[in-house]
Amino acid sequence: MLDAPLERVWEAISAVDDYRSWWPWLRGFDASRLEVGERWACTVRPPLGYELRFIIEHTDVRAPMMVRSVISGDIEGDADLALRERGDSTELQLRSRLRPRRKLLRTVARFSPWLASYGHDWVLDRGFEQFEGCALQDFG
Repeated sequence: MLDAPLERVWEAISAVDDYRSWWPWLRGFDASRLEVGERWACTVRPPLGYELRFIIEHTDVRAPMMVRSVISGDIEGDADLALRERGDSTELQLRSRLRPRRKLLRTVARFSPWLASYGHDWVLDRGFEQFEGCALQDFG
């Protein structure tokens, strides 16, 4: 739950030019806007000593309520982000179904699933904290 109104949260999520300033672990990011058909090239470095390179293609965007995307590259799958107004706050729900494609990542996921989960969860948890701490302050 974010202590900000829905429109303000959507405005921050749509400010793709600011993503790298919020998320230092986002080592590469090529995107212009949050719209259907847009393809974002991403390089992420979790704290485990490797980088993930992937493309996020937005297949459905309904401002300010929902984004649906397909992911390809070192990881593949799909993800949905839903935003719901809760009074003066906004509830975010991220659902993803991802699997590793790169051999190293498949090996880690198979033999050390806790390590793979740690890297994934670290990026999402830190990303949420940093979004809340940086992005929403920018729109204050």
